[in-house]
Amino acid sequence: MADLGGQRIVKSIDTVAPHDDAFAKGRSKLGQGLVLTAPGIPAFLMGAEWLEDTDFGANVANRIDWSKKSTYAGIVAFYRSLIGLRVSLDALRADSPIYVSHVNESGNVIGFRRYNGFGSEAMVIANFSNTDYSGYRVGVPVAGAWTEAVNSQSLAFMGDGPDNAGPLATQAVSWDGFNQSLVLNVPAMGLMVLAPSATLDVPGAGAVTPRGASFTRIAPVPVRGSAQVSFALPAAGRVRLTVVDVSGRTVATLADGEMAAGEHTVRWDGPRRARRHGAAGVYFLALEHDGRTAVRRVPMLR
Repeated sequence: MADLGGQRIVKSIDTVAPHDDAFAKGRSKLGQGLVLTAPGIPAFLMGAEWLEDTDFGANVANRIDWSKKSTYAGIVAFYRSLIGLRVSLDALRADSPIYVSHVNESGNVIGFRRYNGFGSEAMVIANFSNTDYSGYRVGVPVAGAWTEAVNSQSLAFMGDGPDNAGPLATQAVSWDGFNQSLVLNVPAMGLMVLAPSATLDVPGAGAVTPRGASFTRIAPVPVRGSAQVSFALPAAGRVRLTVVDVSGRTVATLADGEMAAGEHTVRWDGPRRARRHGAAGVYFLALEHDGRTAVRRVPMLR
């Protein structure tokens, strides 16, 4: 193996300053994302979370540049979201088993299952190619709704997409040794973590029926600066609308009280909340009404 003399991976990928082209962003997130989702204790090199390109060394000139934390806020958001998911989802614990269930050598895609044997499940899909795949089928171990919790190529993470919005319904099509499968958009150089929606959504969230409260419009998406969140209530009643991060923590309450039937709109000041409670990344809007909870996945940018 060649001695790179302390050179950062982004400089090896993109040799021209500022070493932050699509390949440097995509492949560094993919590689580090695999480390963070694999068994064992992950190693994380300082500055990797913001594409640090300063060579390693013991001199003043080798100090990391903290201003890049703002320049590459979307990259930082990716690592924060993925680390938050790792520490909150039992399936991703260091000692949880791994099973490589999907191997596509011609397409350069692999998929592996992480689980703990007590109901916690996650699937990690990694695309090493430079090609986006649509209509891509992957087997999963549990039937029902799944959610894409993290996608390294999401626009929220300074990627080019595509991602998979909304709950994903399994199909009774055997694949990869499982009885159920999902059809996905798999981005080039992308790392995706998927889990059963019940694992990620607000505890106690039930299925949304046509008669239940529902989101009618969220704009803009991804959220930039602020967003208007519109929802419809089939009947008057108490409503609670909250914003939840990937670790399950409530970071904002947008509505909490009695409301009339019909459509309502509230404002979400995303980045202001982010500076106070977290960062850009993937969040979930949870709308509680009449014993049901509707959940919508929303990416947020700085």
